[in-house]
Amino acid sequence: MSLVKDLGEKYCNLPNILERFDNEIADADNKISSEGKLLETSLSKNSAWLHYYDSRRNKLTTLVNHFKMEANRVRGELYREYKENYSRALTSTDISKYIESDPKWLLVYGLLIEIQETEGEYKTVVESLKTQNFSLGHITKLRLADLEFTEI
Repeated sequence: MSLVKDLGEKYCNLPNILERFDNEIADADNKISSEGKLLETSLSKNSAWLHYYDSRRNKLTTLVNHFKMEANRVRGELYREYKENYSRALTSTDISKYIESDPKWLLVYGLLIEIQETEGEYKTVVESLKTQNFSLGHITKLRLADLEFTEI
C-alpha cells in the first residue's frame, strides 16, 4: 500500500508517518552491528533486515516522487499566477525568484527536503547491510576453506 494515500488532507498525517520511519531507523545501528553475534545468526538475520529496510526505503522514494510532482504543480500554479496577474511584465528569472520566496512553494519544498533526508538515512542503512552481507559471505568462505587465521 502506498503512503501517498495515507498523507491526509493538506498532508496532516505526514509528521506521524515520518516519525514512524525515524523511530524505525533509530534501531538500525543494533541490526547492522555484528559485534558479539554468532556468524550464523548474522547471516540469517541480515538478508531479512536488508529486505525490510529496502522496502521501507522504496516507500519513502514514492513519497519523494509524489512531493516532487507536488512541488512542480505548486510551481506551475504560481508561475501562471505571476505571469497572468502581475501588473507589469516579468522575466522568467523574476518569476522564479518570486516563486522561490512564496510560502506555498516553501512549504511543499520543505516537506520534500524532510522526506529526502529520511530516505537518505534508509539508503545508508541499506548500503551498510549490503556491505555487511558481502563481508559475511567472505567470512563464511574463509571458514569453509579453513583459512580464517592464515597469515598472508
